[in-house]
Amino acid sequence: MYKKKYGYSAINTARAAVSSLNDVGSHPLVCRFMRGVFNLRTSCPRYTYIWDVSLVLKYLRTLAPSTGLKLQSLSAKLATLCALVTGHRCQTFHVMDIKHMQISEGKAIFHIAPLLKTNSPKNPISTITLRAYREDRRICVFTCLKLYLKRTKHLRSTTQLFISNYSPHSAVTKDTLARWIKSMLNKAGIDTNVYKAHSTRAAASSAAARSIDIAQVLKTSGWSREQTFAKFYNKPIGFIQSPVILLLIRSATVKPATKFWANDFSEVAK
Repeated sequence: MYKKKYGYSAINTARAAVSSLNDVGSHPLVCRFMRGVFNLRTSCPRYTYIWDVSLVLKYLRTLAPSTGLKLQSLSAKLATLCALVTGHRCQTFHVMDIKHMQISEGKAIFHIAPLLKTNSPKNPISTITLRAYREDRRICVFTCLKLYLKRTKHLRSTTQLFISNYSPHSAVTKDTLARWIKSMLNKAGIDTNVYKAHSTRAAASSAAARSIDIAQVLKTSGWSREQTFAKFYNKPIGFIQSPVILLLIRSATVKPATKFWANDFSEVAK
């Protein structure tokens, strides 16, 4: 496992599994080896500082009006806005399904049916609500979503929200979503050699945590423990903080699912 570049946590888990069968895990040589692994591969956060979301929002505003965008740009813009207003992983956006969606006045609700990385008995399956941001429709995730649904209505061969930009327009993978988001970050001037698509989770939540109650940030982004957020995601912002993202975060909420939402797509995409 060490030669395959596994970290201390993974190797120590394997040691614990072996130790349940015999005492080899407590052998002095194994203990010395684990100490060495800890010193060389200590689990630590990927980023020390995080980028300012105002840079990305400034670029997204230039992609307006959204009606004039190519499908490729519209798809990437929607994925990036979803990442910024919810603080969720690409895994979440990958499983968002229009069968499990309800659109009403000023908001769209998605029931997340598959289990996610953050789900547990204490943190059950959730619904994600994307609300309209009327202060600036150029970066309104709800406006962008409605346009995307209308644009893809006669193209899609799947009910998964995000589909390929090219025929046969099948469901995309979470790696494709990550690539779309990363392309938006790069065009906005973010150093994508350092920051990956997943950095949107830290950037959005770090900005929000400076003005919003920490409990709301944890609930919205799907963390069950404040320690995890504090250690790996709550980072100093390397540029001027943007107040806009705080309003955007408030426009998206995540709460435990209480009802299975399902609407006929022909009604949703009108």
